[in-house]
Amino acid sequence: IKENFINHCNSNTLYPLNMFITKKKFFIEYCKKVFPWMEKCFEYCKNENLLNDYNIRLPSFLSERFVSFWFSKFKNKKCLSYARLGSFFLSNYSYLKRGNYYQQIIDFKNIFPKSKFLFLKYEDFKNIKKQKKFINMIYDFLNLKTKNNLNLSFHENKYGAMRFDFIRDLTHTNNKTRRFFKKLIPSEYLRFKIITLINNLNKIDSDKEKLDYKLLKNKYIKWNNEQTDLISKICDLDINDWKI
Repeated sequence: IKENFINHCNSNTLYPLNMFITKKKFFIEYCKKVFPWMEKCFEYCKNENLLNDYNIRLPSFLSERFVSFWFSKFKNKKCLSYARLGSFFLSNYSYLKRGNYYQQIIDFKNIFPKSKFLFLKYEDFKNIKKQKKFINMIYDFLNLKTKNNLNLSFHENKYGAMRFDFIRDLTHTNNKTRRFFKKLIPSEYLRFKIITLINNLNKIDSDKEKLDYKLLKNKYIKWNNEQTDLISKICDLDINDWKI
């Protein structure tokens, strides 16, 4: 298996994002393989002192490659790509193709029965008045008993430009200042908190820079509105507020 895994990593085949839909028996078989292997990877990385800074995620990076390798072994499979990017998955990168959710839903519906889908609008979850109903719909769909003591707070990853590029480079690249900082503050958790604070202070909140739709080309506005109509019909959701 070692030689096959190396050959796969050196090939141009990739099943990214660590996400898949599979039968239970395949998933169990996969878990029996990947977790003992990951433990060995973790021990090796720890003994070799490789788990530093960003590389603390090294075992998880290896597991992502293993997912790709594992499912490449199964010939009877269908790929439900999160983006239609051309003949090779990483070529012809296009945000418009990634945003073609209507076609992606069609792909899923061609494989799975309609009863397996529940379409919800994220804005409804953000609405305090609709949160309880939103959560109840999920529990009902999964045929689970509703819990009333759920923590419904949420965090959003908002885009934000940086005020000063040199500060971003200091906190995100391997440099003398960062290495000195690492020696000065041995605690990785404390370093993480400080760097996060610096990045937040250096970030320009996207809410302060609202997109001016007048700068968008008409073809993109048309594409967005057409997609909104298609998604609304196939998901039976009221998403007219997505239109420009």
